[in-house]
Amino acid sequence: MSIATETARRTAAGFIAAALMAGCDPAPPRIEAITVLGPTIDTAGPYTVEAVVTGVVDEIVELRYRDDEQRAYVHRAMFTDDRGELYRGAIPGYPTGTTVDYYLAVVDDGQVVNTDPEAGEAAPYTFTIVDPPVGISDRLGGGAQSRAATR
Repeated sequence: MSIATETARRTAAGFIAAALMAGCDPAPPRIEAITVLGPTIDTAGPYTVEAVVTGVVDEIVELRYRDDEQRAYVHRAMFTDDRGELYRGAIPGYPTGTTVDYYLAVVDDGQVVNTDPEAGEAAPYTFTIVDPPVGISDRLGGGAQSRAATR
């Protein structure tokens, strides 16, 4: 190993050690993008939410959701792709007329270190399961309930 390489290695190690001793934590993971769900006629679900989250080391990325009758949010860990930046989570199906609130939370040692939207549960993303437009059931053969009833 050359002197320049060894010096660079020791300097980098020294900076890292100094930062750790000074109590400097690395920046929290950054939420780059997230799926924003809109109104849907789908009552079966799941409603898939994807997010690009960078800088995750030991943190957990969670999808948190609730319907308009729940007070508390359900917390579900999201799963990542092989690169470790694209996370996927799913919200189960809900009946027509239900409004669902959701947000993403990055958790480190039980503490939330980042959310999207920024206000988290105070101002979450929201979507509603709506009735299909008038006449759509007739064009689709009566919808899933009608087809099941005729079998």
